[in-house]
Amino acid sequence: MDIEHRKGMNEMAEEEKEPAVDSQLMMTYLNTYPGDKEFQALPNSPLAAIENAVPKEDALFNMNISDCDLYYAFLADVVKEHPMDLEKEEEIFARQRDVAKAMWEADMDYFRIIRCLTYMPLNIGTSDRYTDAVIAVASTINPILTLPEVQQAKPINQLAYNSSTHDIYHAYLKAVLQRNLSQRLRDADKEVVKLLHRAELPASTIRHCLMDNSLEFMMPAPTGDAVTDYQQEMAVINRLKTLLQEAYQEIEPQHPLSMLDINPLDEDHVIYQKMQTAIRQMKGQHERGDSFQYWEKSIRIMQETLNRFNAFQNLSKTVTILTVGVARAAKECEVQMPPELEQLQKQLQILNQQTDRRKQDWMTLRETADRVVKISTQLVGELREKRAKNPLLQLVEVQHAKPLIQVLQEPKPVPKDLYFASLRQIARGNPGILPDQADLLVAKQLRAAKLSDDVCLMALRASPCFRQLDSSQRMAAARSVLDTVDEPPEHRREEGNHR
Repeated sequence: MDIEHRKGMNEMAEEEKEPAVDSQLMMTYLNTYPGDKEFQALPNSPLAAIENAVPKEDALFNMNISDCDLYYAFLADVVKEHPMDLEKEEEIFARQRDVAKAMWEADMDYFRIIRCLTYMPLNIGTSDRYTDAVIAVASTINPILTLPEVQQAKPINQLAYNSSTHDIYHAYLKAVLQRNLSQRLRDADKEVVKLLHRAELPASTIRHCLMDNSLEFMMPAPTGDAVTDYQQEMAVINRLKTLLQEAYQEIEPQHPLSMLDINPLDEDHVIYQKMQTAIRQMKGQHERGDSFQYWEKSIRIMQETLNRFNAFQNLSKTVTILTVGVARAAKECEVQMPPELEQLQKQLQILNQQTDRRKQDWMTLRETADRVVKISTQLVGELREKRAKNPLLQLVEVQHAKPLIQVLQEPKPVPKDLYFASLRQIARGNPGILPDQADLLVAKQLRAAKLSDDVCLMALRASPCFRQLDSSQRMAAARSVLDTVDEPPEHRREEGNHR
């Protein structure tokens, strides 16, 4: 496909769906591929390179060290604490995030971090190594941190009472992103709003901080058409209004799930039945909706119901059900199983068998219930954190996607199933990556599975990034992603110069 034709399709997709600012910056790095000649070959034995790497501290003091040697010095330091199986790509990718973060914390230049990560031990072509390195770094360290306004921002404690909204916004944005390097700009802006509210700034000042300074809310250049300009301006204002509403809603104290529908005078069996009914009514959400929210709500219902029981049997049954729920939630949402859980389940089993000692065991059961409530509360916190840090896991299609290997083994895989199975696998290995960043990895994964152009395109059409496009525009956008993966980076750079 010629460059001019691809350029037209790219522009058509971009006119309809502007990518996030973070992703635009990532594409800037992606399109500055310096060429194959700039990179050495990978070491013949990455394992030997890790074992023979110089200490990280010595590497940082050597101004002439190569990117490859500097990379393996950091990788060797990382794998001491997090061993890595070189046969498993997902483990290799997971360690790249640790390396990138360690390099950033050592004040290394962003572009040099990318160059270093091109030496990750994967047997792929140089241009693919560069693409993977850019995606790994951009999903670990938001490229917003490389902008001059952010780099030069003052620490918050150096702001004066009469500081400009420019200085206030960038000081807080830098602080928020340094606390969570992979956070996307939109989520960081919400944190900025919360912090400024806590600092007792007026709502009007907070609004101006974002409206005048955040790249998320920069007004587009005038087109000369009054109607179009007005529509674009209103779209930005409405986006800001939505973000402010979401931020202020999260500032409000979280009220516990109400159990007022349970009459205090209800007998135990009625309380138990109402709990079961409430959880059963959420079956659809568990099967097709947001699994994280389902488990959080279910666990809270069980926790609050525990306090209503007067009989050993119902309390024991509910505590047992709660332990099962915690185990299933941890497994389904792929978070670490609480280590104490197995011991508590065994203890409950013993208590349930001692039917003749229930009066004596009531206090023991109560103590066990309290411990189960504590670990289930900790699990809910972990579920929230994992969901917040990984935008892909907020997509219900990703949460319920089948394993990719299972979909590929089907005689005629459904394209949408292929896409979300691939996206789920990428989400597991690249926490923090955005959908439009992940689409490049999806395309590479589908290509690696030796699928035809038609199947790859139909799968990529399911991308959440293209939901606002019509059918022909989705196909053009999908083709653009596939061509970006297929064509040499030099063509991408040449194309960028024509725009």
